[in-house]
Amino acid sequence: RSIKCKNAKQKEFLKTLDEKIITVCTGSPGSGKTFLALYSALKALEKGQVERIYLVKPVVQIPGEEVGFLKGSLEEKLDPVNWSFFGNIDKLIGESWRKKLIAEKKIVSVPIAFLRGVNLDHARVIVDEAQNITLSTFKTIITRIGEGSSYCVCGDIEHQDIKDKTRSCL
Repeated sequence: RSIKCKNAKQKEFLKTLDEKIITVCTGSPGSGKTFLALYSALKALEKGQVERIYLVKPVVQIPGEEVGFLKGSLEEKLDPVNWSFFGNIDKLIGESWRKKLIAEKKIVSVPIAFLRGVNLDHARVIVDEAQNITLSTFKTIITRIGEGSSYCVCGDIEHQDIKDKTRSCL
C-alpha cells in the first residue's frame, strides 16, 4: 500500500531510513514513528532489500499497571507487547498478510533478553519505545547489527517508564 507523508519531517524520516544504517527518531505519540518505520521495512522486504524484519521492544509495564504472570508460549507472552506493531502492520498490509509473514519468519519479534550472541543479518531492525531502554541494554541491541542490516530506533523522551530517567538510551 502506498502512503502519503503528512509533513516534511515524515518525508525526511522515510528518506533517512532508506539511506542510513542507523536512524534514531524521537517524537510525540501519534507522530508516525512506528508506522513509518514499519512502512519502510515492509517496502524493503517486498523489494528484496532485506530478508527479515525484527521487532524489538522493551517489556516494561507502566508503574501501577502491572499485569502479572502471562501464561503461554513466548510468542503468546509477547503478543500484548507487540500490539502497536501488529496494529500498524495490519493498517499497511492487512492482518492475514501479517500473520503469513510471521508464520514464514519474515517478521520476527525478538525479546531483548535473547539478543546476546546473535547477529541480525540482512534485516531491518525496528527498536520501538527506546526511551525505556537503558544505555547498557541498548549496547546489547546495537551491537547485534549484522551484514546488510539497518536499524530504526524510535521513542518518545517525554514518556519514560524507567525509574532513573538519566539512564535512558534516548
